[in-house]
Amino acid sequence: MKKALSFICIILLMSCKSKETVLQKNQIFNLSSDCPKEGKCSLEVKDGFTYDLEKGDKLNEKPKLKEGSQKKVFLFNYSKNENSKIADDFYNEEIWFVLPSELEIKSYINDDLSEFKLIYGRFCFCSRESVGYFPITNGTMEITKNKIDLKFEVESFSQKIYHLTIDIPN
Repeated sequence: MKKALSFICIILLMSCKSKETVLQKNQIFNLSSDCPKEGKCSLEVKDGFTYDLEKGDKLNEKPKLKEGSQKKVFLFNYSKNENSKIADDFYNEEIWFVLPSELEIKSYINDDLSEFKLIYGRFCFCSRESVGYFPITNGTMEITKNKIDLKFEVESFSQKIYHLTIDIPN
């Protein structure tokens, strides 16, 4: 009887899957989502940092990195290729978020996204109301063992980037 009970316990323990993924220090993350053809995309990851949004008017607010955290700051940047024949043809979008080193594998939806301090930045020769940093509160972030998949929408104006997929290295 003891052997049968021990065998059942071992089988149950072996069938349990981890409910977390661990982000290691100095991991190299790959951006696997598509970038619009008319520009360039990049991803930068800062180990041991978090950030705060410095207050000011919407045009002067900006993220300020803070060192000494057990977290990682992810900074995605999209820069449209400028046409030198057109004045003020610059256009950039940024997405910032913070992840802890141990992530629960699950889907985060809308208000849950505030846990990651997700912000979207838009910079262009556009109307004043549509330039600056905005919190991302409408979307989903799916975290699996191998990837981070973010889909979001910022209300009130159009955007080029709606979806990011970042591969988590093993």
